[in-house]
Amino acid sequence: NGLSIVQGTGKWLAAHGGLAHPIAVTSDNVTRDIETSHALASGLAFPASGIVVNHAPFGNACPGLNSSYRDAAIEANLRRNPLTERYYTALAALQQVTGKGAAPLLRDIPNVVAGGFLDGGIEAGGSLAERLLMELGGDMTVGWGRVADPMDVYNIVNVHSI
Repeated sequence: NGLSIVQGTGKWLAAHGGLAHPIAVTSDNVTRDIETSHALASGLAFPASGIVVNHAPFGNACPGLNSSYRDAAIEANLRRNPLTERYYTALAALQQVTGKGAAPLLRDIPNVVAGGFLDGGIEAGGSLAERLLMELGGDMTVGWGRVADPMDVYNIVNVHSI
C-alpha cells in the first residue's frame, strides 16, 4: 500500500506539481529507498534506469557544514518560518491520538537547537506524525486505533512538515 501511495504521489506531481525538467531522482543505497524511488519514478513516468543510487547526499556529503553552521541555519529557518495555526491545530489533533501520559504535552516540550539538530516538541511531534503516516501507508491500524478517520492523518502530518 505504501508504494502505491508513493506512485500516486508521483502521478499527482507529474500532473500538478509544476516540476522543472529534466527531473532527477536520487536514492540512498538502501533497499526500501530504492523501492520507494522506483515507485515515485513510475508515477512520474520517469525511467527507472535514470534513478541514481548514491549514498553521498544522505550521509556527510558536506563535512564543511559543521554543527554550528547547521544550528545557525535551523534557527534562521525557524525565524523566517514561525509555527503557524495550521501546525498547532495538527499538533492538538496528534495529542488527541497519543493521549496524556507521564511526558509533558507535545506543545509544552521545549525546542532546542544544538549539535546541528532540532530537538524537542517539534521533533517528537514530527516523529509521531510520521509513524501515523507509515501505519496508514502500511495498511495497519492507525494511531493505536484512536484515529476515527484514517484520512485525518493527512492533516496531522502537518506537524512533520515544518
